[in-house]
Amino acid sequence: MKITKSKLLAVLAAGAFASADGAVIVVAPTATMPGSLQFTQDISFTVTGSGTLAYIVFMDWVISDSTLNGSLVNGVTYNVNNTPIQSMNLMLYDNRRAYDDSPTSNNGSLEDPNLDLNTGDIFTLKANSYTLNPSANFNPLVTQTFTGNMVLVSLGEGIMSNIVSVPEPSTVFVASLGIMAFSRRYRRRPVEQAGAGQPAPRPAVEPKGGDKPHPDAEGRSR
Repeated sequence: MKITKSKLLAVLAAGAFASADGAVIVVAPTATMPGSLQFTQDISFTVTGSGTLAYIVFMDWVISDSTLNGSLVNGVTYNVNNTPIQSMNLMLYDNRRAYDDSPTSNNGSLEDPNLDLNTGDIFTLKANSYTLNPSANFNPLVTQTFTGNMVLVSLGEGIMSNIVSVPEPSTVFVASLGIMAFSRRYRRRPVEQAGAGQPAPRPAVEPKGGDKPHPDAEGRSR
């Protein structure tokens, strides 16, 4: 079976991006300036226990400053089991108290979705960018590219999903750069002669007008 360049690049691309669950980039708000929250790719959770979703937790994402401060995030997009995309307004908190079975006060969380989920459901945060409303005393250490674990927590403060690992965006960028470099090298590879291993010579260009020398050139040769 012949593998073309386009097929090979498609396979490499699939391998590079299949394992990436998404990256989270955060800029903390201040009392006078808004911040931002970005999911660079969809992030999906498998629900392991039925209940009401109350917290989307960023586990151990920052060293606590011993205060709890929140910022409103409008229009966070999501879907459940590939249903049409919906949106909800959530609060992002910098240092959340401990939950049953897990986390510490070093956690952050998106709170108050109040969404009923059943065991086996797939809850997906859609790739998107959001503005965080200004908030005084928000932990400045929240400004980061978050690379850690996320989990869904129920209203009763029990873990209700698998733990999702959030990779570094650089792994995605490095993979894409590798694919681009391979493609460029493939295009630049010279055409080789069979068995010679040397670039094929350029075809000779015949002078215009066939084999007849130009009259002026003939006169000068005498």
